[in-house]
Amino acid sequence: MQPWTRVGADSLMHVTSVSVGGELLGGVRLFQFDRNFQLVDMTEANEGRYNDSTWTLYQGRQRRFPPDGTVSTTVFDRQAIVLPLIPDDFTTWLAGDSELMTFHDIRAYTRRRQQQGTQAARLTTDYYSRIAFPFVTVVMVLVGVALSLRRSGTRGGGMAMGIGQALAVGFCYWTTHSIAIALGRGGTLTPLIAAWMANVLFMSFGLYLMFKVRY
Repeated sequence: MQPWTRVGADSLMHVTSVSVGGELLGGVRLFQFDRNFQLVDMTEANEGRYNDSTWTLYQGRQRRFPPDGTVSTTVFDRQAIVLPLIPDDFTTWLAGDSELMTFHDIRAYTRRRQQQGTQAARLTTDYYSRIAFPFVTVVMVLVGVALSLRRSGTRGGGMAMGIGQALAVGFCYWTTHSIAIALGRGGTLTPLIAAWMANVLFMSFGLYLMFKVRY
């Protein structure tokens, strides 16, 4: 499980354990920052429970750090908090495996994150990648046929060499796709561009080769 996550525009959350259903969290810590990323509030609790669409912290304390440098501490037995995450988010997204989520789950989660002023680039990239990746078969067939025909300018010549080249192109495709997805997850590329970049590049390459083939 990924122990850290952003839960708001200026908030971070850390948990040490999650129950199977995600309704019970252990070792909860919430950090609130100002616009200069200075810590202004930290809440710690032994556990957090989800009930009636609300998260409640138990057996904890809240520390506030005002600009004058003082620290105030409040101990509580029970405290309700506003959290944009639901139990399913902790059992899927925080587990770091988007394959456990359906398209609907990913859309719902990213929508909640965006409403809170945060982004979910990793899941959004994975969402678009699921749509784009099946088209690799079309791209590879196009490139493979174009390379096979291009070897000698006749339909039957140089087929073996063309297949070898197609395998090399396939490796290059996978490398390009993997790099683009990594950049999308990291926020360097927009998720849509990251997911479709390899398809667009190699489809263009295949079409170029087809137009260059001489019969």
